Amino acid sequence: MIVTGYQTLEDKNNVDYFEQNGPHKCTSGSSWLGFGYYFWDTEMEWAHNWGRSKYREYVIFQAKLRIDESTFDLYGNVEHQRLALEWRSEILKKYLKTDASTLTVFNIIEYAKKWAKFDETYYSIRAADYPPKQTKIPFIQGGREFAILGGIRVQHCLINKKNLISHSFRISYPEKYLV
Repeated sequence: MIVTGYQTLEDKNNVDYFEQNGPHKCTSGSSWLGFGYYFWDTEMEWAHNWGRSKYREYVIFQAKLRIDESTFDLYGNVEHQRLALEWRSEILKKYLKTDASTLTVFNIIEYAKKWAKFDETYYSIRAADYPPKQTKIPFIQGGREFAILGGIRVQHCLINKKNLISHSFRISYPEKYLV
């Protein structure tokens, strides 16, 4: 499957550099899915929201991303979700002083990269977060189980550029850079 991803960066008047050398790699310890190249899946508005919350001025680039067997998919693959939970259990057992409430997805991914040969199998990670505004529709009237439609933000983190479709990284916003 191929999707369009959007990367938000601070506008430092270096659009040409990023277009030729992009995407930009995040190496922050507060990154959600570990170190890598971050993109919002399909919805450009999520990239705008991120830009407005993080930068005074920002730019958005778009690229085509490949989702395949080399994607560790915490959004759409139940087996991968189960595996992440196994790694979480391993961390809690191995490091007895680890408090489960402080363990993050970042910690689990970085653990997998170090101990489970993650980087040899996976080139990207896909995950969703569930911010407060969601539409929950019950499967049956009066039921407690429901489908979540809308309000789910899906993010991709490319560990390397192998799942980036060559030459697809280009500026999308603001209009002043579009030629």
